[in-house]
Amino acid sequence: MNTIKHEQSGSSLIEILIAVFVLAAGLLGLASLQMISLKNINNAQFHTLATTYAYDMGERIRSNRNGLNGYNNILSTIADPGCTTCTPAEMAQFDGFEWNQLIQSAVIDGGLPEGKGTVTKTGSLYKITITWKEQQRTDSGGEVGDASFTLNVQI
Repeated sequence: MNTIKHEQSGSSLIEILIAVFVLAAGLLGLASLQMISLKNINNAQFHTLATTYAYDMGERIRSNRNGLNGYNNILSTIADPGCTTCTPAEMAQFDGFEWNQLIQSAVIDGGLPEGKGTVTKTGSLYKITITWKEQQRTDSGGEVGDASFTLNVQI
């Protein structure tokens, strides 16, 4: 009796499916890593912008020594004083208005989502705070949460 032996040549379908599955899992991991990197880059950009804006207000305060009291309780809703030749107090109000306009224009240009700036004074210490929304990692995945940067300026 003749028996014919069949030798396998090539790959089986199961081996190909396993290879495709391993490749797909690797590509999904790579995509996840890319998404996390982009989120962290955006958050770092937000922190850089907030730091820059806080130091900007600190320099405005230092440059207007005669109007220091005008920098107390600057809120994001401060109005334009509308002066052409400003007194030191009006200049402080204008600085607060212009500074918050700058932060809000950054929102339009893609930075500091829902950004707001405030200044409060305690004695000779000025607390400059900028808040915004950013992506944060949580146990359930991720969500948008509040972030802030605070700069204390001693005058």
